[in-house]
Formats: sequence, structure tokens, C-alpha cells
Amino acid sequence: MLGIIGGFASLVWMTFGFLSSSYEDHKLNTSLLKMFYSTDKSVMKEDEVDTKPSDLVGSQSVQAEIEDELAVRTQYGYSYTSYFAAKLLVCFNCCCKCPCAEKRTKRLELHQESIERMSHEIDIVGLIQSLRVSSFVNKIFLDRHQRFFISKFRLYHSSADKEVNFFQ
Repeated sequence: MLGIIGGFASLVWMTFGFLSSSYEDHKLNTSLLKMFYSTDKSVMKEDEVDTKPSDLVGSQSVQAEIEDELAVRTQYGYSYTSYFAAKLLVCFNCCCKCPCAEKRTKRLELHQESIERMSHEIDIVGLIQSLRVSSFVNKIFLDRHQRFFISKFRLYHSSADKEVNFFQ
């Protein structure tokens, strides 16, 4: 009798450990992505279709173009429930072909590509060398307002548009 209870308890703990490790991994990746990347506001809303900003008029100034580009960005975020639902939809892809499922799987692909991109960027030796060189160049050549816009480059923006994402 005690053997059956012990076996059942170990199954419960294994299941709990499996689910919590997935949750912890997701939270770590999402918090790192939140610190390093931004995303389009349309990507954050899973119920809406993707919208692309209209072409800018040639008479707009550079500042207005930058403001328009930054207006459609928001902080990166991806909830665990959406992540878990998308993982289930990927496993049972043959059962569900609705637009909501396609939107969730595209969002999951964007999340996985962002994690891959971030993991390529996190190389400690290259990071230290780049930090030293960029700090030196930053102090010598850039004005204060130019330094502010470094983190706003498209390179640090995660978008559903494949042409916007730059993998190096």
C-alpha cells in the first residue's frame, strides 16, 4: 500500500517539477528579452491582425520619422499562459487550423527566434571586447542625444516582419 502511495507521490512531484522548470525557463527568457528588446504593439495583441505602419511622407523631418517609428513599439512581453497554449497547439497542430492558432504559433516562433538571437549576442569574451571598444567610441564621437538613441535601433527591436529582424 505504501509503495503505491509513494509511486503516486513521485509522479505528482515529477509532473510539478516538469511544469515549474518550464515556467522558470520561460520567465528567465522573457525577462531577459524584456530588458534587451522592444516589439511592435500589434504583435503583443494576439486577437488583432498584424498591421504595418504606412509609408512615411518624404517631407517629414528625421525627428518625425523617428517618433513615428518609436510610437509603434512597446516593451517585450509574453505571458506563460500564451506560451503554454501555443506549445500545446504546436503539439496538436493537425487538430486546430483556426486563425487564432496560427497567430499564437507565429508569436511562439517570434519568441523562439528572439531567444536564439539573444543567445547569439550573449558571448562573454565578445561582449567584453565590444563593451570596451563601444565605451571608448561612445565617449569620443557621440553627442548626448546620439547616445540616447543607441538602444532604439532596429537591431534591438523584435518584430513579426522578417525583414526587420537582423540575425548576425
